[in-house]
Amino acid sequence: MRAIIQVVRSAKVTINGALCGECGTGFLIYLAIHKDDDELACQMMVDRISKLRILPDHAGKLNWSLNEVEPSEKAKILLISNFTVYGNPWNGRRPSYQDSASFELGQKLYLLVGNQLRSQGITVSEGEFGADMEIESVAIGPVNLIIDTKR
Repeated sequence: MRAIIQVVRSAKVTINGALCGECGTGFLIYLAIHKDDDELACQMMVDRISKLRILPDHAGKLNWSLNEVEPSEKAKILLISNFTVYGNPWNGRRPSYQDSASFELGQKLYLLVGNQLRSQGITVSEGEFGADMEIESVAIGPVNLIIDTKR
């Protein structure tokens, strides 16, 4: 499982012009599921995301996790499925996506990650799995991390 995590002031996703999900200060996460991923990979990813200390504190230092932000400024996650994160661009001009999970496995584990994050007390908004989406965001920093459960 691989995630691109961007710290944002705000982010939103629309499908066919209709708002599907949004978040305030928090993380915009592009999540890709590998063909060999399982529930353990979901738990590893959720554990890492929930404890990352990359949100700005009162002094502007990247020092807070999602659960440490003051309630009046509750951080959130906008979770977007994105199989192209596993794209391999090194064989020709068109990337290969052979390492990405099947639609069924990808959808199951994507939904599981969202539910596990919610069980940690984190507010999660989502795009629609497999849909053609438009994402807008206002980045902070910029701070972008790539997390891979297959280190």
